[in-house]
Amino acid sequence: MSKARQNFCDRVLALRIAVLEASIQPDPTKTLCEQYSARLLRNGLCVMCYCCLEDFLKARCAEVANELCRGAIPFVNLPKKMQKSATLGVIQAMSMREKLVRKNGGNAAAFLQEHAKSVASTCGAGYTISSLAFGFDKSNLGYQDLENMAKCFSVEGIWSQTAAIASRLGLGAAVDYKLAFISAGSNRHAAAHDPSADIEVTVLSSILMESIAIAIGFDSIITIRTKEMVSKHDWDTLDTSGVHNRFLIRSIKYRLGKSEYAEYAEYIENRTKAIKISKQLPESIRVALPRAYKNNELLVVLDSRGQPMEWYL
Repeated sequence: MSKARQNFCDRVLALRIAVLEASIQPDPTKTLCEQYSARLLRNGLCVMCYCCLEDFLKARCAEVANELCRGAIPFVNLPKKMQKSATLGVIQAMSMREKLVRKNGGNAAAFLQEHAKSVASTCGAGYTISSLAFGFDKSNLGYQDLENMAKCFSVEGIWSQTAAIASRLGLGAAVDYKLAFISAGSNRHAAAHDPSADIEVTVLSSILMESIAIAIGFDSIITIRTKEMVSKHDWDTLDTSGVHNRFLIRSIKYRLGKSEYAEYAEYIENRTKAIKISKQLPESIRVALPRAYKNNELLVVLDSRGQPMEWYL
């Protein structure tokens, strides 16, 4: 699994546990201090939920871009959005992030040299794309930033495609993920800056689930898109609108029986009968991954409630 995915899944697991903690639940029988403390913790979790998604999207874009760099596609043949982000975008981000490096006691000169080297490398073959190319030129990501990041990989309609994938995974067919992301950003801003903000537990749960859906959708689309780019060596011949219709979703559904055993069933999309049942989750993933990779399929691991735990592509 990619490092960005693993970090995201680990943080999501921690957030899921935290949202269930008794200490953050609203309770009128608590003392006033306890109620204030619970509200503060809920607000903090709201900020963390949003930051968790932001960090993942930026890190995953950098990982996928690295795969692109190794694909022998000339820099001038990359989408214009990618070219701009890898040059002007990085320079703008360097200016902003350099201040943070100095503030935290880091080596600002080394930081600037490292990323300037990536920008300079785009003049010829064997180029690299700086990790600062994706969303690091501002404090927080907005919905338009996600759209522009997707366009770096020649993906249009990121929100509708994310909704299509989420629907097929059973994560919410009626959710408008663009509005959900905007709402999550508004809640994050209020939680961070408004002293009277009081984020409800139900809102936290919704932000978390919608963040997972956005993460899986965005990651799946840009990853499979980049694989196609590298294999075809031509960004212009691909049908953007049909990306989400061209690959299958294979899921491992994790369910706990009522007796003292656990089973892990592997399903292919649109089939109700499991093609493989294993007693241990690692064994199930080990068996399913080669099939998923061979067929260029998205492999999603679901818990007993049907919520994604992790995914592979």
